[in-house]
Amino acid sequence: SDMLEGFFDICEFLDEEDSANDLFAFNRGHCKCHGSLQETAEIECSFYDICDQFDIACVDVDMKMVLSGILDEHGRPGDDPKMNISSCVEADIEGIQPMCMSFDFARPEFFLPKHCSFSYGHSECECVVNDHVPCYEFKCHRGELGVDAPPLESNGCKHLDFADDVSASMFLPDLASISSA
Repeated sequence: SDMLEGFFDICEFLDEEDSANDLFAFNRGHCKCHGSLQETAEIECSFYDICDQFDIACVDVDMKMVLSGILDEHGRPGDDPKMNISSCVEADIEGIQPMCMSFDFARPEFFLPKHCSFSYGHSECECVVNDHVPCYEFKCHRGELGVDAPPLESNGCKHLDFADDVSASMFLPDLASISSA
């Protein structure tokens, strides 16, 4: 049998606290992991009471990452690797609905998202990824959110930086305004 077979177990790696803390800011997140990079690995994390990103509120972030086909059965890079990252943010402000987003990644530019979606409460909004820079923008129009809801949009293109650690702040939407405009 191939010596490399099964050489890297991502869940085992993430359970070793030091390496996980370096990579994933896991020290702030309660995470579960199952599966393998040869088939499909799922990592789910919940980050509670993140208060350092916003002046006005603390938020909870639930994140799920699904990695498939990253390695082949010999532990070499897979031919068709795919990744989906989704997250939902809940703020402890009355009247603010949960905000959820999802990103799909595939070759050739693996760390540039191919597609994104964004929702506010039960409303799907417009989400656009940049073809050249790993960032996303979203816009929720008044009609999509219901009569009483303010329009929501991102403050420019929110960067997704995978070179740094994967932390909850990456998935906190950078809101331009929650106004009655």
